[in-house]
Amino acid sequence: MSSTSLRKWATPLIIASFIVSASTGLMIFFHFEPGLVKPVHEWTSWLLVAGAALHTVANGKAFAGYLRHARGLGFVAAAVLVSVLSLYPWVEKKENPMRKAMVMIESAPLTTVSGITGSSYDELVARLEAKGLRVRDANDSIREIAEQNGREPRAIVGIVFE
Repeated sequence: MSSTSLRKWATPLIIASFIVSASTGLMIFFHFEPGLVKPVHEWTSWLLVAGAALHTVANGKAFAGYLRHARGLGFVAAAVLVSVLSLYPWVEKKENPMRKAMVMIESAPLTTVSGITGSSYDELVARLEAKGLRVRDANDSIREIAEQNGREPRAIVGIVFE
């Protein structure tokens, strides 16, 4: 494929994927993640990488020219340095308290969970059965109920807290 043909594909691919990746990245940064924002951001980022690779191949001579100057080398070196430094655990990662609470709720017996939902155990069982789920034992946890019914625990939590 010629450089001209690559440019015809690479440049619009970079522009389009940059717009999507930048806008969804900003939404994620500001914790606004409705719908499919995060997966769209992640997959569009792959398109951006592919477009950048094609763009670099199509414009190889110009790219090499930038690297002949200190400014171009400086930007590339800074990008590599930031990438490498981002791998270092600068901040002690603390467990997300909401994640910890979800694990505890998913692990607790349904009789215990009923106490925090404001519904009785029988009401929770009826709610789950209305959704086509079977509860075998009062001491089964949400995780066990999910496994027995081939569902994800979070789906069961969603039904329990409706």
